[in-house]
Amino acid sequence: MRTERQLERIRALLDLSRLGRDLSYLPFVALIGTGIANGFLRNWWGQGWLWTALDIFVAINLFMTPFARFYLKRVRAAVGLPDPEFYQRNVPPPGPPASPEDLVRALASGSPTLVTLVSVVGVGIIIRLMLAKPF
Repeated sequence: MRTERQLERIRALLDLSRLGRDLSYLPFVALIGTGIANGFLRNWWGQGWLWTALDIFVAINLFMTPFARFYLKRVRAAVGLPDPEFYQRNVPPPGPPASPEDLVRALASGSPTLVTLVSVVGVGIIIRLMLAKPF
């Protein structure tokens, strides 16, 4: 999306992103549910590696959510789309699309490299903890 400049295509990508976010809740709940179930089935709750992995998982999600949300909110405003909160609360409707310069600035304001790095490193540490069970 960072290289796209056509409003309609950016809007389509934002709609797709919103759909992807909504669809991601089911696997997220399944991941948490199976992790909790395995913790009970294998008596892992007393082991430090499980709590460390859960802490890392929560930290990744707490870190990534604001980065993605605020970036997408800026881009939505720049292309004249309402924020998802618009549909749920009494939030004023969006204004007209921003100027091309403001749109480029909004598109460039994200930091996908940082988000990707944090998520990949975090998941890698979690996988290592799951395999080695070091403590």
